[in-house]
Amino acid sequence: MRQLLPVIVCDSAETRKAQVQLPSNIRVDKLIQEIKDRWNLPSDVDYAIRLERTGQQLDSSIIVMELDLQDNDVLRIYPMVQGGMI
Repeated sequence: MRQLLPVIVCDSAETRKAQVQLPSNIRVDKLIQEIKDRWNLPSDVDYAIRLERTGQQLDSSIIVMELDLQDNDVLRIYPMVQGGMI
């Protein structure tokens, strides 16, 4: 297993995009926090990550090495929209 996986991370509007070497032992929730910190995303908003190749929303407790990532897969971070009462 490789230690670093080359992936592309972008936001939902594609205004931010970065090619990164993702550590294979990082958990998805830690990755989300790293992206929020580096891109100064609002801290009061919950985010999720989707693997664009499959359309799968990634479980935040999963370690990246458990995913079937391929070189240059696109991981899209997007805000979790909460429905409200009328």
